Amino acid sequence: DSLAEFFEAPEPVPAVRIFVESDEGLTSSAWINFSGNGEPSVPKLKPLDYRPFLELASATEESIWSVFSYALGFEEPGEVPLSLNCFTTGETGWEQQSCGGTISWSGTETLPDGWELYLRDNVLNEDINMLTQESASFETVVSNKNRITLSHNTGTLHKRKGGGDLRYSVILVPGTPTSIGGGPEIPKQAELHRNYPNPFNPQTLIRYGIPEAGPVKLDVFTITGRRVMTLVNGEMAAGFHDVVFDGSRLSSGVYIYRLQTPGSVFTQKMTLLK
Repeated sequence: DSLAEFFEAPEPVPAVRIFVESDEGLTSSAWINFSGNGEPSVPKLKPLDYRPFLELASATEESIWSVFSYALGFEEPGEVPLSLNCFTTGETGWEQQSCGGTISWSGTETLPDGWELYLRDNVLNEDINMLTQESASFETVVSNKNRITLSHNTGTLHKRKGGGDLRYSVILVPGTPTSIGGGPEIPKQAELHRNYPNPFNPQTLIRYGIPEAGPVKLDVFTITGRRVMTLVNGEMAAGFHDVVFDGSRLSSGVYIYRLQTPGSVFTQKMTLLK
């Protein structure tokens, strides 16, 4: 008998590699995998020798990371900020500078069916579909006020927070959850989730779920109770549904969105910032 009869090959871990190359030929990469508990796992190191370098990493409040481990079973949209910075050598250490180049990615075919993945430009407020596009151009602009300097201790941890230029983020949108039987999961009762992102400008995603097919109405109101938009008004199938709200024609402020189904009413707040 072969070992294959006793051991099954492990399922491949969903993982996406993001790669950047500057116009000067500097390169860097970072990974987002979906096998862990949602905590970063591998910190970013400085180069092993003192030379100009390009830095790409996921960023949290604590530090920056080469590999960011995301919980595979997440149900709400999430965001992974990317630290993308160019450094040149100076008299006292590495100095951040502006640069441009190409950002690309691979591994999206390992993601579960139904997931969506976007590269967001937080300056231009544009999203690139990473499932249908393989690369894009990037640009970082550094001001003297926010410029980062690093000591030239090579090969050590960065030991800094924030990540510098966080112009870009990866937006993760999970597909409709599936049950053990493989069909779409049906909530036990009606649900209205918090929108993402929040605050937003000008679009945000609203998710709701209903336990059985029936009439659904989803409205958006000002904080004073004036209806400004109806997003859903009709018969909907049982399960989870996503709706994009576009506030490009509205003023900044707090808005209320309300879900009405037979026998239940839910409300949530969201903030539009322009």
